[in-house]
Amino acid sequence: MTDSEKKPAPAPAWFTKIDRERCIACGLCALHAPALYDYDDLGVAYGKQDNNTGTAPIPADQLAAFKTAYRDCPVQAILRRQQPFPPTAKQPVRPPHYTD
Repeated sequence: MTDSEKKPAPAPAWFTKIDRERCIACGLCALHAPALYDYDDLGVAYGKQDNNTGTAPIPADQLAAFKTAYRDCPVQAILRRQQPFPPTAKQPVRPPHYTD
């Protein structure tokens, strides 16, 4: 196989989650990447695609939106890695909806 016949290497996968203790609920992540981020009933952001565990790769069609959200977060609460995040004892997941 010649160099011209080789397939390009796939782009590396990216994983994301929100540091919920750092989040100030400014709304920028959900504004820039609504398919990736949302807010719980208390207004704190979380990663939608895997309930903020950081274990699902960001879909290729969402990478540009992710990069904008990551860049614009004023408190660097959006975390990223090129491998899944390890499980933590205190998993920052979305709490259930509260009802009165």
